[in-house]
Amino acid sequence: MIFGNNNSKNEKEAGGKDYSLMSAIFEEMPFSVKLFDNKGRLIMVNNNGRKKHFLENKTDEEIKKWDYMECIEKEYRPLVREKMNDALKGIPGSFEMKHIQGTSRGTWCASTLVPVKDSKGETNYVLFLSRDITEEKAKENEHKNNLEEITKAQTALLNILEDIKESEKNLREEKDRSEAIISSMGESLLVIDKNYKIILINKAAVKSIGLAEKDIVGNDIRKIILILKNDRAISDEERLLEKVLSGQGALIADLKDNFYYKVSSGKKFPVSFISTPLLGDEGVIGAVLVFRDITDQKALDESKSSFISIASHQLRTPLTSLRWASEMLIGGDAGPLGDEQKHFVEKIYEATDRMIELVNLLLQIARVEAGRVKVEPAPVNLKDFTDDVVSSLKVNLDSKFQNVKISVEPEKFPLIPIDKEIIWQVAQNLISNASRYSPEKSLILISIVEKNGYVEYSVKDNGIGIPVDQKDRIFEKFFRAQNALRTVPEGSGLGLSLVKYLVEDWGGKIWFESDEGKGATFFFTIPVEGMKAKEGDVKLSVLE
Repeated sequence: MIFGNNNSKNEKEAGGKDYSLMSAIFEEMPFSVKLFDNKGRLIMVNNNGRKKHFLENKTDEEIKKWDYMECIEKEYRPLVREKMNDALKGIPGSFEMKHIQGTSRGTWCASTLVPVKDSKGETNYVLFLSRDITEEKAKENEHKNNLEEITKAQTALLNILEDIKESEKNLREEKDRSEAIISSMGESLLVIDKNYKIILINKAAVKSIGLAEKDIVGNDIRKIILILKNDRAISDEERLLEKVLSGQGALIADLKDNFYYKVSSGKKFPVSFISTPLLGDEGVIGAVLVFRDITDQKALDESKSSFISIASHQLRTPLTSLRWASEMLIGGDAGPLGDEQKHFVEKIYEATDRMIELVNLLLQIARVEAGRVKVEPAPVNLKDFTDDVVSSLKVNLDSKFQNVKISVEPEKFPLIPIDKEIIWQVAQNLISNASRYSPEKSLILISIVEKNGYVEYSVKDNGIGIPVDQKDRIFEKFFRAQNALRTVPEGSGLGLSLVKYLVEDWGGKIWFESDEGKGATFFFTIPVEGMKAKEGDVKLSVLE
């Protein structure tokens, strides 16, 4: 059924008035949206979805008969059915699939199924969000082929250096063969000696650096290429090449590491790279550096981050209006309500409030992913800070008669330079989770310990724990373990994702230990020197 058709009996049953508030937003969303009811029946397709599947000129009656499953390649249909059944049970999921050629404007599609629940935790609807990833898949295959070429080239290059002592003739043959391979590579390749001098370069690297080969070979790579981490130039000691040449083995940096090369020509571009040592009789004699300009990948990754942000911004305005209107009704501003009327309006208000909380979490994650969060460190007493966080959760803790014990080692703990609003999000999330998933009259233990240049902060509970087969997914967006869904039906599955992003963004680590039914302990670290100040567009507010 086309979204916005208020004459349909089915749509009225599905909440036609509520949908009319959101129809303009959903119709203009920059991705395909389908809405299914709790029986798996399609009740809405937005403008983008109709265009994607060539349905623009179809009548309402024709679209009612449209079977979306017929657009999907047969081998992917069982997966889609499985994910839809999970979503109808309240379990969100993401997956990739292929459309049959001619049924969609793209071949590959990345989809997310999001259950929409009522206040009782029961699924009323399922949002089916889809984005075309056909071009991404093509680039993925191209990158895979290039990595295979890199491996072949590295093997050939090592063979050359090992054969130097055997004979001039063999060296010449191997060198010619290797140079042919290297020249044909799509990836940029540099070979440097122990003193950082560039002794070999291929055509792709010359093109990336933007200088003549004669101005590159024989020069110190540190004078040719400046390495940036985000927008900060790193020191010689921090360079990965320094670690490779010092015998620490091969090192890899990819998209998420946010490295950039700024070459002497003034060009700056994001890179992924692999650096491996060259070994001789006396140990490391140099290094091979293979790098790739990932400007397109970076743009694609940023578009993924903005995807959630755009959707969230478009949803927040009508949701705020809906909450305001229901609040006015509850307050009697439009006249007195009957008990039954007031009950239903309160349910609308609660559901809207949960949706606004979900949208705010999505926005916060998108901002962190995009590096748009401003960090303003100030000296903080972690013991006093933790007391404040616990106090903010006092109502929830008291309602379950739970106690919190805080231990600090050493007792006179140093002040740590951190952004209080950012670490508040982390600590409050972990402590509130410990309370939510623990029984009444239980004890929550918080430990703050200084260890060899960093602070280890842990939150331990004796609640439901985490199933073994679901531990590796616990930090995924929208994921909630099965026992968590049973214990507390309400929840977005976004809190721990945000916590992981924040901790890793300030240079810390996060992990957990848990046995199902015996509780869980979540740990995260903070460098003793604290967080580094970082420019951004916004502050990450506790009350978004």
